[in-house]
Amino acid sequence: MEEIIRHKKYVLLVLVLLLFLAVFLYLKPKSSKNTMANVIVDPGVHELNTPQPIDTIQQTPLKFNGVMPVLAPSLRGTEVNCPLQVNTKGQLVLSMGIRDCFDYFLSSEGEKTRANLILDIRQYLTGLLPATAQPYAFQLLDKYIDYLNQLRNLSPVKDGNIESYRAVSSAVTKLRRQIFTTREADVFFAQEEQYDQYAIAQYAINNDKSLTTEEKAQKSAELLNQQPAELVESMRPIIQFNQLQELTAEIKARGGSEAELYQMRKNLVGEAAAKRLEKVDLQEGQWQQKIDQYLAERDRIIANQQNINQQSAINELKSSAFKTPEERLRVEAYEQMHDAKNN
Repeated sequence: MEEIIRHKKYVLLVLVLLLFLAVFLYLKPKSSKNTMANVIVDPGVHELNTPQPIDTIQQTPLKFNGVMPVLAPSLRGTEVNCPLQVNTKGQLVLSMGIRDCFDYFLSSEGEKTRANLILDIRQYLTGLLPATAQPYAFQLLDKYIDYLNQLRNLSPVKDGNIESYRAVSSAVTKLRRQIFTTREADVFFAQEEQYDQYAIAQYAINNDKSLTTEEKAQKSAELLNQQPAELVESMRPIIQFNQLQELTAEIKARGGSEAELYQMRKNLVGEAAAKRLEKVDLQEGQWQQKIDQYLAERDRIIANQQNINQQSAINELKSSAFKTPEERLRVEAYEQMHDAKNN
């Protein structure tokens, strides 16, 4: 599992710096529904036949007919993520699903040894694939394990420098194409590599001190729109949200105007969304004013009344100020933060 994590480490570091959220790991697109055409391959052959669009390939549904390996505890009760395909001649269809299958088993490394997990994968592939498709599947597994092992020798990103990110990205791409054929590497990694290049370019924009906040928003929007449709579709909401958060905080921290804030949002998400956000700001401002007034009055009750009467008076104040159960539940969180800050 260590190597699977390691081969994404550099782009995760970019994401943390880019989005200021550790969560973005999971946002990284990787799907067996890759838009790149799946490819039919003859078993045991290194060079692939000419790729064919997936809708022109006759495929046979696969049914597992072997002995299931004993899964690691963390995988028990889950559906085995091995969406493999063969054509009517029993040839393996090269797809992202093959890598998904390998990663499914290897994600439990630590609970089971790498050697045992490789045996599990081979056992599962033997039960799932016809004999004509197995040799090439095993060959791809050997290549993938070799790739993960060699990642250990690559230098990590240093100092958060943009050139360091680019160098690591280039080294990883080169390694993939040394081990896999060009078509194999494209099917397994092309979408991930597109995302990596996008993340590095976005990091460069965010750290360009020559750009104003509005220019950063405009360039960020232009960069996202230049990406492949599948990447844009999967990443646009979270990227725009985090860009909005970051650039809004930047403007407010230096006392920027409402007009500047509106222009930044318009550049990033468009006029209609900018107007909606302006309305949300107004509503949030009114809500915050209401909260501040309530907390100030609550503080006066706590300071001036006996304990026996305090809670009753506070409850009456809360019911008067906040009419719905949802509002009263929300205000309780503000009470807790307010009390923690003052204690």
